[in-house]
Amino acid sequence: MMKTITARVVSVCALMLLAFSSRAGAQVLYGAASGLTSSLYQIDPATGTGTVIGDIGVGVGAMAVHPLTGVIYAVSAPGFISPGVNQRQLLRINPATGAGTVIGPLALGNFGIADIAFRADGTLFGWSENSDDLITIDTNTGKGTIVANAAISTFGSGLAFNKAGTLYLAGGGSSGPLRTVNPATGLTTVVATLTGAPAPNFPIPAIKFHPLTDVLWGIVKTSFPPTAFTDLITINTTTGVITVIGTTVPRLDAIVWSPAPLKPDFDGDTHGDLVLRNTGTGDLSVMLFSNPAAPTTTPVSLGVPTTWQVAGAGDTDADGKADVFWRETNTGDIALWLMNGSSVKSSAIVSSGLPADWQIAGVGDLDYDGKADIVFRNTTSGNVSAWFMDGSTVRLAAGIGGAVPPNVQIIGLADLDGDRRVDIIWRNTQTGDVSAWLMNGSAVSQAATIAPGLPLQWQLSGAGDLDGDGRADLVWRNQTTGDVAVWFMNGVSVRLAPVISSGVPLEWHIVKVFDVDGDYKADLVWYNSTTRDVATWLMNGTTVLSASIVGTLSPNVQIQ
Repeated sequence: MMKTITARVVSVCALMLLAFSSRAGAQVLYGAASGLTSSLYQIDPATGTGTVIGDIGVGVGAMAVHPLTGVIYAVSAPGFISPGVNQRQLLRINPATGAGTVIGPLALGNFGIADIAFRADGTLFGWSENSDDLITIDTNTGKGTIVANAAISTFGSGLAFNKAGTLYLAGGGSSGPLRTVNPATGLTTVVATLTGAPAPNFPIPAIKFHPLTDVLWGIVKTSFPPTAFTDLITINTTTGVITVIGTTVPRLDAIVWSPAPLKPDFDGDTHGDLVLRNTGTGDLSVMLFSNPAAPTTTPVSLGVPTTWQVAGAGDTDADGKADVFWRETNTGDIALWLMNGSSVKSSAIVSSGLPADWQIAGVGDLDYDGKADIVFRNTTSGNVSAWFMDGSTVRLAAGIGGAVPPNVQIIGLADLDGDRRVDIIWRNTQTGDVSAWLMNGSAVSQAATIAPGLPLQWQLSGAGDLDGDGRADLVWRNQTTGDVAVWFMNGVSVRLAPVISSGVPLEWHIVKVFDVDGDYKADLVWYNSTTRDVATWLMNGTTVLSASIVGTLSPNVQIQ
């Protein structure tokens, strides 16, 4: 299936149609405490209040989110470390349950890792408050490597990269210096002196920049153990002024901002879910995969008129739960249901009377604001446009690129290059060419042919990140032989294109590619058009970890 990749430049012109209010960030603030054990907390950035998500299994002293995959990493802080004993472990944390999975020891003796921070390229840095060393950490093994000694004295230090790639260190307490750190040499530069702390000279054990606003957030101690009271703060990186948000969880030692999930997850458990529609009655329901082996189907609404068709699903209000788009086939109206599991929080008409030749081609986050947007294709002119959503409000509508011939069709939206923005995947229905527009909002940053002349019996079944590298992969099905193949993508380049299964019976159809089991790797959802069985393949790259039938649909019920 691997084809020669030929570059093709497509001219780009952006037509701005409507402008609405500026976007808000869609990020969740998490926290954890040091000690023998800790829960994972969701921290309210307006008040500092912490809500328990679940037990991590060990105390945590540092957290950071991988900029490409969205996985939360942490370093354990179980309390006193005996000399020469490697008790600091690198962990992976599930934000839905709080559970921590040990990757491996840092193997740096009794180094106490005060905080960790990812550079944009995925390199994980840490700060040792015992030795004042800058280190890097291998996310596959947990092994730490010393970069350099900073030749300064620090305690309770916070470490964070801003959007420009500058590494900041708050290692001198709440009345000490705010520094920048050279990641190559470990040398630091004082940029401000901190002021305004509620308790001067107490440690600032963690800092993190908000990924969208670039505001520096942190936590500061206001008393020593055993109480170890802690406040949530922001820090002005120019003046050093600290602003207290509110009291947060005692002994909190680590914080991290992480994007709200944008998979079709209706109940916020990080597992993708299915939307089901009865074509006879109009009833809508959801199949929730909280238990991947035994998903539950729950009614949402009965008797929705069948002239209203489900047009897509995605989280438009950044609450971590997918919402449902509708299209009325007679009037062209577009509606949105804001969802909370199987409950409809609110419903609204987004637009009335949209001409029928404007068809919804897909739903996904084009501009990395954590909110799903709508991509339209005009079947008459070939033009493409997008509505950038904020809940049920269209805050911006914009044209994308120029007119595309009608025989070239949009076959999917997926983040091919790992920049957290979905890209547009095209297929020429005459030549078989597969191409992509790499997107940045309404701008096409690159347009290229991925593979020319792909035989037309190979049809795209879906796209998702099967190997956990932060980039969506393309899953193909041969409509003649039943073979299943995957293109592992790096932008518009195909890294690997194996056939992962041969001769799957044609009554089995791949209906969705998303993360069923919450391991941050996409899985395959199948439907048997003869038996009406639903099955899943839980994937790890090219390996099918397990395959099982998880349910059977009633007559007239279709997966949307």
